[in-house]
Amino acid sequence: LLVASRTHPELLECRAVREDAETTLLPPPQTVLKNESISILFGEPQLEAGDSWAMNNIHCRTTYAPTLSGNLTDILVSGETTERVLDLLMPKGALFYTHGWVLDLSETERLAKRKLDRFGGLGFVDSKVAYYGIHASGPITFFLAISRPAKVGDVARNHLRRIVVCQVNEKHHVVGACNAQTQMRYQVGGVTATNATYMTSPGTLYLGRKICVQVEIPSEASIGEYNQQLGINFTASVSDKHIMKKNKACSIAHVVWEEISPAQH
Repeated sequence: LLVASRTHPELLECRAVREDAETTLLPPPQTVLKNESISILFGEPQLEAGDSWAMNNIHCRTTYAPTLSGNLTDILVSGETTERVLDLLMPKGALFYTHGWVLDLSETERLAKRKLDRFGGLGFVDSKVAYYGIHASGPITFFLAISRPAKVGDVARNHLRRIVVCQVNEKHHVVGACNAQTQMRYQVGGVTATNATYMTSPGTLYLGRKICVQVEIPSEASIGEYNQQLGINFTASVSDKHIMKKNKACSIAHVVWEEISPAQH
């Protein structure tokens, strides 16, 4: 191209746009997903005609490491075991899980980390840390702060669209491993959420396995205050009494909550 431009300089010139030329707009975004919380993934139309799409205010907290900000432990209210072991590579007995949820690695992740540790980690600094709990662990509570104007006692549905909680993205080799939809109980603002369903949208699956549950905001839930912030308590617990062993424990790695834009309220 550079050689040809010596004899044909127009090859490197940008054509001027005609003032009378018609502007062709891209068609409105389309989705084939039905009955899914697409707004938390792709945004939603701001006008009835769908000419303008935008994302609502979305907050995310994770236990995965490393993180510069947005650690899930920062919004923890209660429920973690008081016997935290700083070295995540150390094994933890069943007694830990009877005193609360345990910030830990899965056995698969711990084994992989130990192999890498013998060679100085080989540059792998990421770690799939998560809160693990069984039925005896009891409830774990997080405070989900909101940024939009509100006051204590407001109907939560007027400020929050939905909450999403995700388990660790790892293979399960144990039969009867935790099902976050049917074997866990969720409460929003102290009110039990009766509608919690697995998500199947792209980006929410791991090797075809569902790991994220969207929790509907109960109509009776209301906005509260914690540490001079407005928001709502979100509580999770293992409801199935058969989940008694740590190799079948439920996990919480990410919590995401979506606010409602002021224009939609």
